[in-house]
Amino acid sequence: MNDIVDASYFHGLTSEILDFTSVRGSTVDNLIHHLTFFGAALGRYPHVQWRGEVYADLNCILVGTSGCGKGESLGIINELYTFPAEHRDLLAPTKNTTLTSGKRTIQMISAVLEECQDGETRFLSIDEECSAQIVNASLWNNTLAQMLIKFIDGAEVSETCNRRLITIPQLHFGSIGHITPMALLATLRHMAFFNGLGNRFLFMGIPTPEIAEDDGSYPEEDMRHLREKLIESLSEGGARQRVEIDADAREVYLSLLRSLRNETCTDRIRALQQRMPVICLKLALTLALVNREESITRQTMEEACAIIDYSRKTIGGLFGTTQQESPEQVILSYLQEHGRTQRTPLMLALSSRLPRNIIDTALTALVSRNQVTRTTQTVARGRRPEFFELTPAVQPA
Repeated sequence: MNDIVDASYFHGLTSEILDFTSVRGSTVDNLIHHLTFFGAALGRYPHVQWRGEVYADLNCILVGTSGCGKGESLGIINELYTFPAEHRDLLAPTKNTTLTSGKRTIQMISAVLEECQDGETRFLSIDEECSAQIVNASLWNNTLAQMLIKFIDGAEVSETCNRRLITIPQLHFGSIGHITPMALLATLRHMAFFNGLGNRFLFMGIPTPEIAEDDGSYPEEDMRHLREKLIESLSEGGARQRVEIDADAREVYLSLLRSLRNETCTDRIRALQQRMPVICLKLALTLALVNREESITRQTMEEACAIIDYSRKTIGGLFGTTQQESPEQVILSYLQEHGRTQRTPLMLALSSRLPRNIIDTALTALVSRNQVTRTTQTVARGRRPEFFELTPAVQPA
């Protein structure tokens, strides 16, 4: 989908892990899985301050065709983070589950945290097929969507379940989801962009990897060596408080802000990119803590920006070009590609890009300007279906 993020671009422990694990799976998969596992395990202590406290919990949706290696990459990183029993307390509780109900979600997370009994509020949700989660969260007033937003933002969540008030304070919530491009485009409706859920995720397009000659195993000594380094990083990182940003790193970050501010793009893409500066800080903080750095350096911030740039390209590839398209242009392009279309299928096809009232207004304008022809089919009973198609003068030669 995009140019591959090269493992050699990164440094420190992250670079070692990518060099080791990317023999199998995709570099991008392994990178994001590794950083999400690490960030979720740190807890709500180390943070970077920039217009508020930002913590290293990451929420990602990996987008790629079936068989591109998303699941295999998850298994590789999961194996790497399988620590000896005496160090299991460094890992965030992990649950492989599809979140489809607000109340069931808060009950499940509460039970997991009570079972750990370590006073922490860390949690990592892994949903390999997250289509159902996106469908359930796509409505503006959906309880699950609002709850996930609060979890991601570290806000307190309370819910009455079976006459019992359950309160989860400041959950350090990380999540990984996998989905195919077709399933994402079919399920992610307009409101999922603008209710604030979609822009809290990194969307990472996963290319199909080249087939490498490999027996699927790793030298145990090398695996043990990396685990020991990870344990050290998590032990030290979890004990940190505020992590500073070097002056050079700030300049790189401000350059990203200017780039996002000046970019010409559709409302939908702009909405998805709205929280990218915050996610960039989370990435930079996570990378700095993985590598046990005293502060966020220019190199670390550039690495975080490279991941953000990859996500921007993914969003552009999935949801349209970065050039501004009017609603009328969107409809004309669709009808040019698909021909005569009934109103309901047209609305469904475009509702992930435009609100229904905007589609209706644009259709009326196109019909009045004689760019689109509206016809009504006569039926024996019930509502008469409307069809839309380009007028002959607009039809391509």
